[in-house]
Amino acid sequence: GPRINFGTEWFIDYENKYSCIPIIVSILENNISILEYGGGDNPIFSYIKNATNKNIYSVVIEKESFVKKFRNKIPDEFKNEISYVDNINNVSEEKFDIIFFGSSIQYSNDHESLLSKMFNFNSKYIIISRTFFNKLDKDFFVIQNNIANNIFPYKMINLSNFIEFMSKNKYNLIFNATFKSEHSHESIKEISYKDLIFKKNIK
Repeated sequence: GPRINFGTEWFIDYENKYSCIPIIVSILENNISILEYGGGDNPIFSYIKNATNKNIYSVVIEKESFVKKFRNKIPDEFKNEISYVDNINNVSEEKFDIIFFGSSIQYSNDHESLLSKMFNFNSKYIIISRTFFNKLDKDFFVIQNNIANNIFPYKMINLSNFIEFMSKNKYNLIFNATFKSEHSHESIKEISYKDLIFKKNIK
């Protein structure tokens, strides 16, 4: 079964690596809406509920097979606070306060066109957490193999190009933190593990 437990007996242990969004939510006004790309069975919703008393509403975009399996696992008390959809085109809301990628943007085929759709939600913040970026001159793919019997492509997005793309779309980088990671690449050293926060420039 899914590993989350939305109920009173919280399954999750609050981990520092997930603290970026709960901290921001805790200082914003109430009734915050969050669009999370790829939250799986460990969505940021749980960490916010665990650490804050804010009213939030979250939509999680996940792959179709996951959504079908998971949609009915949400306890009744949270049915109005979190929902899962299988495609950005099926999101019915017109606006979100925060768009969040928790170690997920690197699995998108085309992150720029995905973000271009997300810009329409007019969010104040776009947050990318726990993600490797490269310091070379372009994006490239590596093979991720840290899960037994599973290998899949991981896109190493070029950091400066990414910041420039966001800036062109009126999102300014306001937070840029580099962390130690237990993962690394065998030969490529010009990569760093980051949390980034972009804020909409409303001028």
